[in-house]
Amino acid sequence: MKPMAMASTNADSDRTTKRFLGSFIVSVLVGIGLLGALVYTGGVWNILANTRILALLMDAGIVSYTDVQAGFIEGVPNHEYYLKSQEPVSWVVVLVVIGIFLTFFLIKAIQFHGLAQHYGIKGSFGQHARIYMYGQAYEKVMPFQIGKTAAAAALHRVGASLP
Repeated sequence: MKPMAMASTNADSDRTTKRFLGSFIVSVLVGIGLLGALVYTGGVWNILANTRILALLMDAGIVSYTDVQAGFIEGVPNHEYYLKSQEPVSWVVVLVVIGIFLTFFLIKAIQFHGLAQHYGIKGSFGQHARIYMYGQAYEKVMPFQIGKTAAAAALHRVGASLP
């Protein structure tokens, strides 16, 4: 009787895993398709120029701007793309944005640490900040809000009890 019960449990587990992977693959393919449509609609050359990747490709010798330069891809279709790709990056703005992201993360990590202490979960601020970041990383990458489960499992590893 016991081997039969184990077989049905394993079959149920396999079916659940296949359903999860199937839905995950569909969501990833839809996301890739939508990003491809966005690039197609915006124009490949326009996106390469606005992200400054076109300048990098020209410097690397992959795209040639003139007939004198070497490159696998001959010429940029419009001179405006070249001009857009040569605009300087305002590094002060980039540093301000990075600072805002880090400040927001620090505030949320402090909030998470306070909640963990309020509910009696032992751990340092560093541990709780890493658990918060771990949960957020899973939340952004995986579907179905798995980040909450990942954070709960990480809290369980440091001594929290799960219901």
